[in-house]
Amino acid sequence: MSARHQVDPTCFAIAAAYLLIGFPIHALLIPGSTKQSPHPVIIETRNTAELRPDTTNHLFLLIGAMLTILALVVSGISVHLLNVLKQLGTATAVTLAIGMVIGPSQVAARLAEFSIGRNLHPTWSARAGVLLLLPLTEN
Repeated sequence: MSARHQVDPTCFAIAAAYLLIGFPIHALLIPGSTKQSPHPVIIETRNTAELRPDTTNHLFLLIGAMLTILALVVSGISVHLLNVLKQLGTATAVTLAIGMVIGPSQVAARLAEFSIGRNLHPTWSARAGVLLLLPLTEN
């Protein structure tokens, strides 16, 4: 293999760590499809609308598409943010530090939202996020 196509040993270490640690965690924590009913359970009452399978399928595909687009935008921003900061004259160490904080900050935000903001309306958690970002803005 040429020097240009060699894989860094760190990549193998990260892949091995995922396979040895992350994969078993996912395999143990994600429930199997045999435990869930393949069809939605419909409770018939006078006040609730019926759940139609064709509507449910379209809604599921719409939510899946929205989450995929969201992940694409976030990953695109995190990738290009480093180059933009570097071109704006930010020091290399600061740029790398910001890049290293993106993933853990997303995890911390999800943990805070699921623990603290579980009973809050989504608009309140969005407002709290905006208020936490206000001190970082320039005057």
